[in-house]
Amino acid sequence: FRNINTEYNRTKNYRGAITYNYSSRPQNIKPFSKLKIGQGPYARLIKDINFYAMPKSFSYRTDIERMYNETLLRNINNSYMIISPTYNKYFNWNRSYDLKYDITRTLKLDFSVRNQSSIDEPVGRIDRQDPLFKEKRDTIWKNFWNLGRPTLYHHDLALNYQWPFSKIPLVNFLSLTTRYNANYDWNSAALSMQDFGNTIQNSNNIQHNGQINMNTLYNKVPYFKKVLNSSNRRNNNRRTSRIRSEENPGDNKKKDQYKLARSLLNVILSVKNISVNLTRNEGTFIPGFMPESNFFGQNWAEMAPGIPFVLGSQKDIRYQASTNGWLSQNQNINTLFSKTSSSNLIIRSTVEPIKKFRIELTANKTNSFNQQEYFRWSENDNMFNSVSPIQNGSYSISFISWRTAFIRDNENFSSQSFQDFRNYRNEIAKRLSSANPNFSGLYDLKKEINSEYSL
Repeated sequence: FRNINTEYNRTKNYRGAITYNYSSRPQNIKPFSKLKIGQGPYARLIKDINFYAMPKSFSYRTDIERMYNETLLRNINNSYMIISPTYNKYFNWNRSYDLKYDITRTLKLDFSVRNQSSIDEPVGRIDRQDPLFKEKRDTIWKNFWNLGRPTLYHHDLALNYQWPFSKIPLVNFLSLTTRYNANYDWNSAALSMQDFGNTIQNSNNIQHNGQINMNTLYNKVPYFKKVLNSSNRRNNNRRTSRIRSEENPGDNKKKDQYKLARSLLNVILSVKNISVNLTRNEGTFIPGFMPESNFFGQNWAEMAPGIPFVLGSQKDIRYQASTNGWLSQNQNINTLFSKTSSSNLIIRSTVEPIKKFRIELTANKTNSFNQQEYFRWSENDNMFNSVSPIQNGSYSISFISWRTAFIRDNENFSSQSFQDFRNYRNEIAKRLSSANPNFSGLYDLKKEINSEYSL
């Protein structure tokens, strides 16, 4: 490319990739299936123990992308000024792999990794006409065989487990699925800011999805089972029963003696199912992390940041990291250390007090908590200190407002419910102050609340 302002603009792009995919249908192994321990339901727990010896699938991909650009601008203003070419180039190497392994029929593992590195090139022209071409080429190959300079690492881990409640007669009315997700990120600092260190962060997500089948639970009581079954038979044979009642009025009077009791019992047994969903999220972000990332995101020479951290553990490792020299001692770091957590609980239930009349009930509770602060080196104290901590969060819960929802305003258009809400501020302020060891005890008599917790 060339024009009146550009003498030449040359760009070269190189791309290459290798992909490997493996998939299979491994045989399920039951080592105790032929064990002679009877045919009871509890024996089934042992006989059904199983595992797979091979993963379900595995894929690997590696791709290389190199771009080299050389541009020389024309000197159209000052013939005595020498303009040198400018160079823009990058050489990236991406590697990723994905593993799916059904450890058992109820325990499944998914693991995926994405890794990126940069193959650094010497500054200036890379051309065979360059007198230093051989030395520059050797430097590039050396960086290539060292797998480049790591710039990014990310992995995701997911575990699914189906609890075997259905195989235990005592609790077969329960079902529960648990899912655990964890991810880990390592990002390198720019070459000009290596003294500020890299950044690492992790997070985990735990989900519990449970359900209670109340009909199965009711059927464990013989009398309840008889009532439920007779109710179903009565609905299916309503026409036949009506004809028999007209022919035998004495039998009809006898059945009426239990009609009221059965109706009351059906109301008591009106809850058909209950589902519970609980989700918890936690995460940690740490700046100024000095070790580089290797296989599995670890620096194995220093065991940094540790296997638990890359698997989503939320244990605070800052003091361990500062003791082991993993953190930068640059006092100009202005990136915040942060921890986050949240939870969400949802409970749903279906109530059917009479036939074909269903009521859906839902209750939920959510809360979140965030913590941020500067964690950096102090030359005066010769140690790492926490500076400017900030904490905030939120809380929400469902409630039943029938008792106050229909209260009318008084003659002055004032709501008693709202006045009660305002008065509750004092009670909340007292609770917060009692839980705070640093509360000074100041009290605002005019507002009649703790001044430090005024809302």
